[in-house]
Amino acid sequence: MIIFSLLVVGCGNDSADISDQPMPDWVEEVDPPPGSVSFVPDHVIVHHNVTGPDEEVRLLIDGVDVTTYATFDAAKLSYEPEFGPIELTPGVHTATVQLTSLPVDGVDYAVVDSWTWEFTVD
Repeated sequence: MIIFSLLVVGCGNDSADISDQPMPDWVEEVDPPPGSVSFVPDHVIVHHNVTGPDEEVRLLIDGVDVTTYATFDAAKLSYEPEFGPIELTPGVHTATVQLTSLPVDGVDYAVVDSWTWEFTVD
C-alpha cells in the first residue's frame, strides 16, 4: 500500500512538469495537441524539422517505443494504433518525441532532446 501511494504522488508531480514544458524548436506540431480531450484518435502525428543525416525522430506512447510501427515522410512521423502495440483506450495518454543521433557503433542511439505531452481519449 505504501508503494502505491508513492507512485500516485510521483505521477501527479510528473503530470505538472509535463504540461509546463514548452515545445522544442525542432517539433512544429503534434496531433492530438497537448491537453486535448477527444474521441478515439486514429493516429498520433509529429510534424518536425529534423533533416540532419545523423538525426532521427522517435516516438513513445505511454512509455513504449512505437517508432518501428510508425510511417515517415520528410518531416512527419505518424503512428496508427491499429498497426502497433499501444491502443489509445479511454483515459489519459502520454506521448514522448525524441530527437536522437544515429548510432556511431551501429547499435546504440543517443537521445539528444525529448519532449513529452499528454492527451485524453474519451
